[in-house]
Amino acid sequence: MQKCRLNGEAVYAFKVMDENDVVNVEYEKMLRRASEQGELKCEDCGADIVFKFGDVKIPHFSHKNVLVGGGCSYSKESEEHIKGKKLLFDLMIKDYPDIKAEMRCRFSNGKWADLYFEFNDGQKLAIEFQRKLNSISYWEDKRKFYKSINVKDLWIASGKRDQFENILREYEFMFQHRLFLNDNSNKLLVLDVERKEFLIASKIIVSDKETNKIIMDKIFWRIYSLNDIKILPNGDIECEFDKEFKYEVDIFVQAYLEEKHRAEVKQELRRKEVEERNRKRIEEQQRRYNEEHERLSQFTDQAKNNYKKTNDFSKGGYGGKSYSWNGYKKKTNSSYSAYNRKNDDYYKDKVNKAILEYRYGMDNLVRILVNGGSTEYNTIKKMFEEKINKGDVRADRVFKEVMRLAGLD
Repeated sequence: MQKCRLNGEAVYAFKVMDENDVVNVEYEKMLRRASEQGELKCEDCGADIVFKFGDVKIPHFSHKNVLVGGGCSYSKESEEHIKGKKLLFDLMIKDYPDIKAEMRCRFSNGKWADLYFEFNDGQKLAIEFQRKLNSISYWEDKRKFYKSINVKDLWIASGKRDQFENILREYEFMFQHRLFLNDNSNKLLVLDVERKEFLIASKIIVSDKETNKIIMDKIFWRIYSLNDIKILPNGDIECEFDKEFKYEVDIFVQAYLEEKHRAEVKQELRRKEVEERNRKRIEEQQRRYNEEHERLSQFTDQAKNNYKKTNDFSKGGYGGKSYSWNGYKKKTNSSYSAYNRKNDDYYKDKVNKAILEYRYGMDNLVRILVNGGSTEYNTIKKMFEEKINKGDVRADRVFKEVMRLAGLD
């Protein structure tokens, strides 16, 4: 026990010896005198208290009657809790020498605050140092009470840095830590009593502004010596944490945006490459089509000229002799015997090569149609129609072009 009452005023055993183990002899004499005269009282149960500082190196109070002390809740306070409160108490006294400070302050309604401070400007602050929070109702009720009396409250958890070194996400915290984190402006405050260090943890959640997708979700934490922090009257912590937190977020966002930009540039280059390949492919197809069209046009013109010459010859003949139509027809059929096939394989081959844009494929079909008759025409047309009816767009295009060049469209 570190606190009791002397004539109604709070006195503290830890004030007998400072942080450098230098003893305040006058303060020790005052406590010993009051203890011998029975003037020290437990502020929890009102029983007599004695001051002890001898074989036990740490100055402390205890109940004079052990049986009475066993039933007092103050006697059950752990050593870690006592030391933690003393560290915070000394920190506030150092930063605010004129502050009104009390450890284990009892309010008129019987509620206790681990630490209570009143500042010169009228602000009031209660600090709760919690080893373990067993009841959410207790926490909510106490916060509501502090708000009703216009007292700011700061909740600090007890812990060690080893507990937090491997924590990456919020769900990995124990409930008490998640509670403090979300209620205290996204800051979990932890006091490591043994190392006299102050740990601050916050969660970083960053979203892509364009997609609203979460791109970063992690716990960011830093450890500071108690001498490197200052608890402000409103409960905020003054240190380098906010600056380091912002730097961590800015660095990540900058790296993410740069990577995103590189990915977008790479994607745009791929798109342009595909676009260029498609353009060249279309140009090549158009070039080949134009060449084929030009060859077929030349062939058609030549076929028409040949036909004209043949027609003129049939009328005049050699030496002015004329030939009958039956003779010409017989001669023509004889000269065309090469096209008279026993099956359709020959024409099917010619049609397929024309559709597949074989060189002179269309030329051959035009030549057959110009020199052939209705049998050749119907056979070739039927083969094209079979493919066109199956949805072959290329066959439709080639058929129309062949008919046009053969003068049969």
